[in-house]
Amino acid sequence: MGVVTSLVQATAEQLDGFVSEPAAIQDFLWRTPRPPSAYLDKSVEAIQAVLDASLVVVSIAPQRMPGQPIVDAGGGVYFALYPDVLRSMTGALAPVSREVLAAKLGDGNRDYVLANYDTLSAFLVQAVHDGVGAIMSHN
Repeated sequence: MGVVTSLVQATAEQLDGFVSEPAAIQDFLWRTPRPPSAYLDKSVEAIQAVLDASLVVVSIAPQRMPGQPIVDAGGGVYFALYPDVLRSMTGALAPVSREVLAAKLGDGNRDYVLANYDTLSAFLVQAVHDGVGAIMSHN
């Protein structure tokens, strides 16, 4: 397992602002109330491996992230995932059942990875429904 990953909904206009002014990300992420978000803990690489084994062509792991990378002044790395990227990711994940993914996982981490996959899927579906993108952080 790898880095802790989280996603926070953001509009395309907000994402443009973060790309041009990375320092604004921290204020956005820590404001109250926080936009809808998803905490995936350290499951992203395991989810990516299971998707790869299932022949699903989508990248959610930081090494292959399709989003716009943003580095803030403190060295934090974020990715701006615009609405079109989230629509593409959601479309790629839609035909994949939990049963297919579960069959690719060992017993030791199956429940953990599937629970985080469910969190990711629900976040993506809601973001697409809302017509927004997201900031993805890996710490």
